[in-house]
Amino acid sequence: MRKEEYDRLFQVEDRHWWYRGTRRFFLDLLAAYCPGEASGRVLDAGCGTGGFLAQLRERFRPREAVGLDLCPEALEMAGRRGLEGLCLASLEDIPFPDGHFTLVSCLDVLCHREVRDEGRALGELWRVLEPGGFLLLNLPAFGILRGSHDRAVHVARRYRKISLLPRLEASGFRVVKATYFNFLLFPAMVAYRLASRILPSPSSDLWTPPTFLNRWLEALLVIEGRVALQRDLPWGSSLAVLARREGW
Repeated sequence: MRKEEYDRLFQVEDRHWWYRGTRRFFLDLLAAYCPGEASGRVLDAGCGTGGFLAQLRERFRPREAVGLDLCPEALEMAGRRGLEGLCLASLEDIPFPDGHFTLVSCLDVLCHREVRDEGRALGELWRVLEPGGFLLLNLPAFGILRGSHDRAVHVARRYRKISLLPRLEASGFRVVKATYFNFLLFPAMVAYRLASRILPSPSSDLWTPPTFLNRWLEALLVIEGRVALQRDLPWGSSLAVLARREGW
């Protein structure tokens, strides 16, 4: 991702409806399925500017919390949050011993063009988890949503359940929960992203709408998140997966 996009992310993510709504869903998902592991040794693989890792630390108080990213500028911004244990490294070569973590989160990272070998990256995520540990993934979904945002933040791949879940199982994970997310706004996003393809230069969606609209959109995601905890949604702009490392 370009440095200016990290700058923009750092400025808006703590108040932006998308990040507030999705991160609340991820934290609620962990609380419902693996609160013990989230309170143990945690790695945020591809932590960016540290927004999710900071919230995870506040919610679960893990005894160890590590943020890993390939971008030094992003880690510098994460450090401004007071986060420690930050590590400059690639998803394909994680510098921690086998079975070290009880939970690994990897949010919108496996999809990036900097990840050259998805199989190797998944193997590394499996390796650093202890047997029975959990992996939380979030990935952009459905190729029809490819647009200027993807070009700006270097998204190389979009995913569907039908192809991702067998790949996870082949890598040694057992899928516990898999749901699309941002279901209600999906039609509007399709129209917006198709229109964005004609833009002359790539630009991301990282702008904050007016306060009333920002709050309304966040409330919509919160309601949707409560539903998604109970039943898997059939489509959406993102695909959230919670999987457990096999190999006891």
